[in-house]
Amino acid sequence: MDRAATIAAIVMRDGGACYICGQGRDNHDPWEIEHVKPRAFGGADDLDNLALAHRSCNRAKGIAAVIREKPKAS
Repeated sequence: MDRAATIAAIVMRDGGACYICGQGRDNHDPWEIEHVKPRAFGGADDLDNLALAHRSCNRAKGIAAVIREKPKAS
């Protein structure tokens, strides 16, 4: 699956909310694909382990763990 298709699938699943702040898309702050469980800790590149984050949220978070639970598919 290419990047655009991955983002589209995650938006449909999660309702277009940033995994970190919970807000919707910001045209001035592009989406980044975020690993819920980091690859460094054995996280996979599967859709079940991917979420979207605003670039600014993802960069501010750095390597810190995100405690917010990943939105569940409806």
